Amino acid sequence: MQKLLAAIIILTLTSTYCVGQTFKPRYGQGSSQRTGDSARTQNRSLELRVLVDDRSSLGTSHDWMQALAEVGADRVVAETSRARKPSFEEFDSGSTKLLTVVGIVKQGKLHLPGGKFTIRQVAAIRAHLQKLRDDGAEVTVAEKVAFGLTAKQLVALHDQLGLKITSPTAGQNAGKLASTLMKNSGYPISIDRTSQLVISSAQSTVDIELEGYSIGTGLAIALRQLGLVFEPVRPQGQKVKLVVRAADEKTKNWPVGWPVSESRKKAAPNLFVKVDVQAAETPILDLLGAIEGRIEIPLIYDVAKISERGVDLASTKVSFSRPGKKSSYDMVMDKVLNQCKPKLKSELKIDEAGKRFLWITTRN
Repeated sequence: MQKLLAAIIILTLTSTYCVGQTFKPRYGQGSSQRTGDSARTQNRSLELRVLVDDRSSLGTSHDWMQALAEVGADRVVAETSRARKPSFEEFDSGSTKLLTVVGIVKQGKLHLPGGKFTIRQVAAIRAHLQKLRDDGAEVTVAEKVAFGLTAKQLVALHDQLGLKITSPTAGQNAGKLASTLMKNSGYPISIDRTSQLVISSAQSTVDIELEGYSIGTGLAIALRQLGLVFEPVRPQGQKVKLVVRAADEKTKNWPVGWPVSESRKKAAPNLFVKVDVQAAETPILDLLGAIEGRIEIPLIYDVAKISERGVDLASTKVSFSRPGKKSSYDMVMDKVLNQCKPKLKSELKIDEAGKRFLWITTRN
């Protein structure tokens, strides 16, 4: 996890020449402690400097100062200035980190780093300043790309979960494997009591070999077999953690592998090698196993979803015939998976460590 940068934006304020008013906030929070990534025990004191254009109407500064007395800053200062941009600075002072947020009042709105507010939006200003206090400007202002994380946070998480599983997994208890992978993830784990009970009382085994795959994909597979998922969450002012909970299709969770960026044909050319295939009432697992050995891409079965939909692969038999014609392995797989009831499909995926695999799952 990359630490938050100490200072993100340092702007030179021009034409600031007169201190107007200083208000002691009536409901200020005082110096708080940040529990986030970069200053776990350091007190954090926030000063809000409000810059008002000297050409503004009389009373503008006073009106804003009255409103901002309730936004939770430790100190609010009004100044006249023609500065054009808001800014945020952090300074270390012994056991205290001093935060200076500079806001610009123009066209009836207070412009802060990452947001614009009217004079009536006191609660929203308070919440925004608290985010700046807890997270700093980099995280508060940065675009959130997925799971409420910034690009840097997501890349750091992806890289950490990309560490490989280094011991055999086939035949292991699903709950024990999930527990091991959670411990090896490098992130704090948050798990509710019900999910913890599911893991500790698990009887099923993981029958696929995940050694060499990434921890992220391995954990997603092990939890999925137990009806669970995990998602990264970063509470305000805190580290990213992995939350384990019951599977819910309506909410986002960490996936089993990711779509490949290339076309299927370019990413897995062996899938498109054409051969003569004739099969009559052949066990589907035997046929898929033979194809797997030829295409040199592992097949991983979505055991939980396939079982949930009532597909018994062990007893399923399929047929395939195109007399006088050769067929690609990709076509053969598609045709025989279509014969399952309900129909199955293969998805070409890549784990966090860069290992490709075919994910065999239901079509819907």
